[in-house]
Amino acid sequence: MPSLLRLAGGILAVALLAASCGGSSPAGVPFTVLTVPVVTTAAPLRAPQLQAIIVQPGDLPAGWKPVPVAPTSPHAADNAPFSRCIGEMDASADRLARADNSFATGAAVLTSTASTFASAADVQADTSAITSAKAPDCLTSVVRAQWSGVLPKGAALKSVSETVTPGAGGGPAAVVATVVGAIVFAASGRTLTVNSEVVYLAAGKLEAQVVFTNAAGPVSAALVTDVVEKVAARLPSVS
Repeated sequence: MPSLLRLAGGILAVALLAASCGGSSPAGVPFTVLTVPVVTTAAPLRAPQLQAIIVQPGDLPAGWKPVPVAPTSPHAADNAPFSRCIGEMDASADRLARADNSFATGAAVLTSTASTFASAADVQADTSAITSAKAPDCLTSVVRAQWSGVLPKGAALKSVSETVTPGAGGGPAAVVATVVGAIVFAASGRTLTVNSEVVYLAAGKLEAQVVFTNAAGPVSAALVTDVVEKVAARLPSVS
């Protein structure tokens, strides 16, 4: 279920820009801001369903702009280290279709993903993995290895922290887990923290993820709550 490496490049670009500028502004987003089509691997019949789940421009406050989704690694390879660490089946091979999109404002990035699988058992396997007692240590290990591989010369990884909270936690019933992370590294003579919150949702044969990151401060709890509620409300109609 985790999809981490695919996000690291885009998040890192935002963080390094914040380091070099000593701050951030919407004009400083290190992407070409434009209307970007949703990236999917779905057959045409499935694409509208997946696009209807992921975060929509109207879900976000003013100032958030569509940006290109960070380049992805093959998802099976992306999940493999986590699955091996957990000792659970990697359901990536059973994915039938997937859609992604991404938005940014200043040093904050939001990426959402929706996927359909061959069976509900695939989704249950992913849920079991992310809610496993091993998940925090495995995520920390995987994230540390992935970020170490993408940091540019002159940047040094200092610490990685990943905390998993299984269940909805008072949020929508479709939420199966929330992962809060902090990645601390040194760059351009400064120590920077990239804060993240990943919310995992599941319904039948469907999975969705909403990934919030901010290189200029904490992730907004109000934004997380609002966006996740909107995504969760769209799951049942296509499950």
